[in-house]
Amino acid sequence: MLVLFICTFALIGCSTDKSNQQNEILRLTQWQYHRGDLPKDGTGNYCFAAAGQTDSAWHNSSKSILPNQNNDAAWFRTQMPASKLLGPAVFVNRSEQMMSVYLDRKEIFTNRTYILDTENLGALSFRWYLIPLPQNSTGKYLYFRFTSQSKSIGLASWVSFGSTHEFLGTIVSENIIDLIIGALILTSALVMLIVFVFLRREKFYLGSSIFFLSVGTLITLNNPMINIFFDNTALIYFLDDFSLLFSPFFFMVIESVIIPKYQKYLGWAWKIHLIFLGAAVVCLLATNITMNELITPFFILLLITSNSSLILLIKSTSRKKMDSVILLIGTAVFSIMSTIEILLYYINFFENTWYTRTYILQWGTLFFVGSLIALAMYRYLQENIEARRVQEQLVKQQKIALEANQREMQIREEYTHQLLQSQDDERKRIAMELHDAVGQELLIIKNLSSLCIKSIDNPEKLDTASEYIKEISSTSSSVIESVRTLSKNLHPYQLDNLGISESLEAVIQRLESTSSIQFKYSIDRIDKLFTREQELHIYRILQELLTNIIKHAEASNAEIVLTKKDGEVALNVKDDGKGFAAIGQENYVHGSGKGFGLSGIHERVNILHGSISIDSVINKGTSIQIHIPLRGS
Repeated sequence: MLVLFICTFALIGCSTDKSNQQNEILRLTQWQYHRGDLPKDGTGNYCFAAAGQTDSAWHNSSKSILPNQNNDAAWFRTQMPASKLLGPAVFVNRSEQMMSVYLDRKEIFTNRTYILDTENLGALSFRWYLIPLPQNSTGKYLYFRFTSQSKSIGLASWVSFGSTHEFLGTIVSENIIDLIIGALILTSALVMLIVFVFLRREKFYLGSSIFFLSVGTLITLNNPMINIFFDNTALIYFLDDFSLLFSPFFFMVIESVIIPKYQKYLGWAWKIHLIFLGAAVVCLLATNITMNELITPFFILLLITSNSSLILLIKSTSRKKMDSVILLIGTAVFSIMSTIEILLYYINFFENTWYTRTYILQWGTLFFVGSLIALAMYRYLQENIEARRVQEQLVKQQKIALEANQREMQIREEYTHQLLQSQDDERKRIAMELHDAVGQELLIIKNLSSLCIKSIDNPEKLDTASEYIKEISSTSSSVIESVRTLSKNLHPYQLDNLGISESLEAVIQRLESTSSIQFKYSIDRIDKLFTREQELHIYRILQELLTNIIKHAEASNAEIVLTKKDGEVALNVKDDGKGFAAIGQENYVHGSGKGFGLSGIHERVNILHGSISIDSVINKGTSIQIHIPLRGS
């Protein structure tokens, strides 16, 4: 949009400063001026002869403009050069005052039809004029009469003489590109409007249409081709004021950023402006209404709505955010400049003086659009920074996840190794138990049985045989107890006979009986909530936790609480032992400790899809929480 604006103002500047360089076009530079109006005869016609006879009334000048002293009329004249051109004409470059043109004594052109107010105020527009001349005008005087209440009177630019064909060719060749650019921008506005009406009724497309319409109109109406061929100065001047077409876009932008309770007001503001502009164009095309009768209420409307929008924006935005500050500054500059322009207009209006356009409002509009561009750039940079930050965070998270995955794989490898080693150790222990205890006692039974058989055959040794039988019975009982103990260690039979809840209570009671630690426990009924495999994991977890307390905690008291609530089972085991450091907690939680029991607890919790956390302080004990979700939760 910024490029579009720069091109717009550049094109306008180019169109105003272009001069005719063709050989058949001559710029008129030898002028004579006459201050004040010429006298009139009894029929109301100007007395050119009298003025011409009084040489002192006319003064030579190289320019067709002079200071305005009495807010009266002024005359300029120049003698037409010798020429044999077909279709001669004079081209007036941008006249802003009421102007009448006479050749010799005959009026050949006047812009009275463009007067918008009283005769004293004159024409309220910059215009280009191509004025045809009679074929034989060599040596005749060309008179220009100007009336104005501005600081100067006359033409600030120039007047050229040449053929109508050459003027038209030059005007078209020098301005056709500007006109095409303006037409393309207006076409873009039409496309956006069609999209809004028939495809997507979003304010973005309507606002874009209004914006392109504003820029396209500004370029097109400042083109000499349009000024010469389209004879409606009031409409051209009305639409040439860029703020008129831009105002709905301004209010639509503000509406999109203020808080909802003020949006209804801004919605009415841009709709009223749009309706007013449409009605004004229709009136200027179809009636003789003056531009002043339209511009005055519009300026009042713009003054009220623009400053009200600024107040609402101040109430709606936070001055701590940079994007809000940028938009607030742009809106404030637009509102202030529009207020200044409108006040200058009314000061001149009430003083009945000519109002020289300062284009303050247009520069305020340009600044506001620049603030929108700055806002878009700031948000783009912020989004890039945020996207980069998110990307860096994502990479960091991926790195952490990769490290965690590698650590998990390492833990599983260690656990697998420890599990295999534990299985081998368990097999060795069972083998030793069978060999040292069961095997030896069975050997004793075998030997006693052999002796008993020999004694039975001898009647004198029946008493001895009886003693052998008693020893065999006693030894068999010992073997049975050893096998039962070995079986208990391999698999807790209570799970099959008593259920998980009573099995947990039994393991607590059994371990309490083998240590000096006082165990306090509370076990909720959780039977039939888990599969047999899951119950075995819970049993082994509690068994290992209590074993660790007995072996390592040096505690006097311990508390076990198992509760069922909110779709999960929570196990909390606390002791008042010596505790361990944070690194120990980390190892405990992630199962990276050296003991197989720690890794086993962690692995079993993972199998149950649960979570484990610990809170341990040196010399103040340890608290371990394990949460296990129920099936289907």
